[in-house]
Amino acid sequence: MPNWNPEDAVAYYLANHDLKIVDEMPDDRHPATALRFIAEYCTHAVLDNLHRFRLLDARVALRLIDLGYPRQVIDSLGRFSGLNEEVALRLVALGFAKEFELNVGSFGRLGFRTAEALITIGDVEVVPRLVNYLTGLDHDALAQRLLQKGCGATLAARLSSFRHLGADTGRLMIELGHGKSVAESLNSFLYDDRLVSQLVDLGLLREFGR
Repeated sequence: MPNWNPEDAVAYYLANHDLKIVDEMPDDRHPATALRFIAEYCTHAVLDNLHRFRLLDARVALRLIDLGYPRQVIDSLGRFSGLNEEVALRLVALGFAKEFELNVGSFGRLGFRTAEALITIGDVEVVPRLVNYLTGLDHDALAQRLLQKGCGATLAARLSSFRHLGADTGRLMIELGHGKSVAESLNSFLYDDRLVSQLVDLGLLREFGR
């Protein structure tokens, strides 16, 4: 494979008006090559040839989004690797929450900021469906936030994906009519004698049935 560098690619493109040279470049040079094209005011060359690039990173995605091309990033996620939470937040803020949800597996570590961004724009129902992709979360605080936003039914449906929920969250869910879900996903809660007793008294859990 020829030892092409980003500068070679730009020069080749300006002389020949195509990007075949990218096909011959090592994958690890593709991000720097795309950024070089953008820096040289040849963003259109990247956009028109995204199918040629491989393993583009978050730097390239953020630059394209900042230049007004979030749709092109969304439509070409397969060309990117290592997309981070900053990219996710930017796309959600620009109205691509649904597309983000459908492609959440293309992103790396996502955390509470992603959940909060979705809640803020009103896509509360999406958050419980994505909880397995969100790391470093205080699940109990998130569950309480979802309940405050009236998302009890969706939380109940995804309760088994949550961990270390507190007894107060369980009691609030029972008050809201989701006691059956609490009983069925009791392992998602930190053990609490009073919560278990409440479920037993309501006929939702057999004694010693934890």
